[in-house]
Amino acid sequence: LAIALVVGCFMARKKIEMVCTILKVSMEGIFENMRLFAVTFGVQCVWIAFFALWVAAIIGSHFVKEVKEVEENGRVHCEVGTGWTTNGVFIFYCVVHYHVVTAFFKNINVMMITANLSGWYFKEDGYHSYWTSALKWSLGPQSGGNAVCATIIGFTEYLMSKVRSPSSMILSCFNPFDWPFLFLALILKQLVMTFTKFGLIAMTFSGGTFLGTAPNAFKVLKNHLGEAVICDYIGKRIMEWCTYVLALAVAFAAWAWADDAQGLNNLERTPGEIVIILLFVFAWLISYPLVSLVVIVFIENILGGFNIDWNHDKDAAAARMSLNSAFAAVFMGCITQFILDFISGVVVNAMDVILFCYCVETEGGKQQNERFDNLYGGIKDIFNNQPVTKASEAPQPVPQTQIV
Repeated sequence: LAIALVVGCFMARKKIEMVCTILKVSMEGIFENMRLFAVTFGVQCVWIAFFALWVAAIIGSHFVKEVKEVEENGRVHCEVGTGWTTNGVFIFYCVVHYHVVTAFFKNINVMMITANLSGWYFKEDGYHSYWTSALKWSLGPQSGGNAVCATIIGFTEYLMSKVRSPSSMILSCFNPFDWPFLFLALILKQLVMTFTKFGLIAMTFSGGTFLGTAPNAFKVLKNHLGEAVICDYIGKRIMEWCTYVLALAVAFAAWAWADDAQGLNNLERTPGEIVIILLFVFAWLISYPLVSLVVIVFIENILGGFNIDWNHDKDAAAARMSLNSAFAAVFMGCITQFILDFISGVVVNAMDVILFCYCVETEGGKQQNERFDNLYGGIKDIFNNQPVTKASEAPQPVPQTQIV
């Protein structure tokens, strides 16, 4: 596997260099628009409130009961049974609903990032406040286009969840209802999500409707579709790997700190083989940060309800302190993962916006060599190997100043 990874990286080195160059320019744009972190985090907080309500609704649905009349031996009596909310179709709807609403909130952030970074890229006046117009568009005139994109992305996320891990694929194979979704996920996977996101970027960039601008975005990107997919995919993978490594490092650092603060040395005495297993366990836990945090709080509440005297002997006290260290490690790892996931999402969206701006600029036959000489030099070898559409054949999006 390692050899295949090295060979693959060598064969795709030019494209990886291109992605790194786009990442560098996107970071420059983000640093010039630092307020994007604040406004996008605000949207993220609203999503957290939705997630809390969604979890409460899922839990509450299992407490819904129905009274039914049952005839037995010629006599009719009433029985309390499970309600309609435990039906498999309803659960399927809730899962898809979660993915769609989550995609809707993510799209709001994409639109705000698009407005600000495209304004920065093309040196528009007042681009720092473009996010306010994009926020109004995402919830007002362009909310329909946002909802269409959210439905496509959300449903695709559900499909991808069927092939994201070997265990999910195995479980899906045993559920006939999931067979068509598993088949579609294996075929579509990254393509639909990438093209839908660029359609959303084009919609925000031009100020039009999604169905009206998506074909235009395809015409602008048709010579660079492969690079668009690679940029989005590699950008996500790089940020995910960095996020996992940093979150795991913080988790184990928190464990070591908690042990030291309590006078323990559990982590130091743990054999190397067990540490490797713990790495995989922690990687799985922090990949679902909000769920893991809820589970920790739930377990603590259960333990608190038992009124256990942890100080009645040394073994009980040691067990409690060891549990504190483990919970501190999971807690810090999940918090780090959640924050870095949010930051990496902003960075990847910024990379897609910069690539789209470059394609629009290329189609227009104009370049800003004094500002983006490294960007042009980093990707011209990739793009110049392909036939380029003439500027007159590609519809040009409306400049931001004409909209805002």
